[in-house]
Amino acid sequence: MIEYDRKCEIRNCAASFLLKQPVLYQVFDIRDMVLPDHIILSSFSDYAKIIGINPSRLHADTKLLDGYTVRYNNFYIILYDADYESQCPQRLRFSLAHELGHVMLEHHTDSAIAEEEANYYASQVVAPDCIVLPVLTCNRQHDISVVREHLCVSWETASIKVSQVNRNVKSYSKTEILLNQRYYKEANHRFYRRNKFQSNSLILNMEADDLKDQVYKPCGTCKPR
Repeated sequence: MIEYDRKCEIRNCAASFLLKQPVLYQVFDIRDMVLPDHIILSSFSDYAKIIGINPSRLHADTKLLDGYTVRYNNFYIILYDADYESQCPQRLRFSLAHELGHVMLEHHTDSAIAEEEANYYASQVVAPDCIVLPVLTCNRQHDISVVREHLCVSWETASIKVSQVNRNVKSYSKTEILLNQRYYKEANHRFYRRNKFQSNSLILNMEADDLKDQVYKPCGTCKPR
């Protein structure tokens, strides 16, 4: 179980990341976002095409079908199965935020607490507490539906969020309050997705020969979801 103070740190970390985005959309998807320079995001198929390997190598020795993270030199490469966009987009967005959480929270070893923290970070990226709280009422089923429809998250994520959202307004950090204000003032309701991968393709092309020899398996912090 994550300690209360640690939860506050993780919420603030996620809010800081979201506040750095030049544009906030109604639905949070890290494929729409500007990531730190040391994080590269790519689908299995695009990545395999750029570095010149068979995509099947990226699925070897792992049951993490939706995605995982590999480390190469100073880079973290988050790879994902784009097919999940049509199968379960809510799960894919959560899984990508989960992988981002491992990197942003500097997890280097596999542990139950690392998984729990990454899940909590992901929940604060796809459905931040400070964004969810203002729309809640006293009707649980209604609240779950509203959160699910407004932020396009799964029923499971919406249910957990409604149950576990931080309802102590005084405990929110200045960063979270600023995110709340900016989101409800500026959030663009268009479902636009820029091709974030293109900005990293030069790096992958430059390192293609070495990346071909990379062993593709999870970094050790993720378990099947």
